[in-house]
Amino acid sequence: MGSSNQVEVVTIHVRLLDEPIPVWRPVKAEALGNGCFVILAQEVPEYEEWEFTPGETVTVEAHVNRSGDYLKAIARS
Repeated sequence: MGSSNQVEVVTIHVRLLDEPIPVWRPVKAEALGNGCFVILAQEVPEYEEWEFTPGETVTVEAHVNRSGDYLKAIARS
């Protein structure tokens, strides 16, 4: 059995809509390659509206802040 069957699950960040300031929710996603990720099934709190939802494939960008490096979902793929 080769490693090609392994799924790489990482944390990406999805922007919350209807917030007075930029707020990003960490979510689990599967890496598909070429900067694309599919957001894995998970519960979306009823008081949050995510820009991208579980099951969607998104493109991410790497960002850096005082807390370190992180990946932001920026567009549907």
